[in-house]
Amino acid sequence: MTRRRLLGAALAAGAAVPLGLVGAARATASGAPAPAQLTLPAPTGPYPVGTVALHLVDTARPDPVAGPGRRRELMASVW
Repeated sequence: MTRRRLLGAALAAGAAVPLGLVGAARATASGAPAPAQLTLPAPTGPYPVGTVALHLVDTARPDPVAGPGRRRELMASVW
């Protein structure tokens, strides 16, 4: 799996969890049964599970806070 796909999957999962929590809070407040809880299956396969640290740099836009000549940067950890 490429870093781009791994990052995309992590961002999609990260966005889905808060949306599910908001829906559960609304359902509980309205008296309707809460939706099923999101759970991930246990990892399987021959490879160990670990983390990846990504240093992302947007070379197309300068960072006005960091000063002249600096680009926007973001560090992300994916588990």
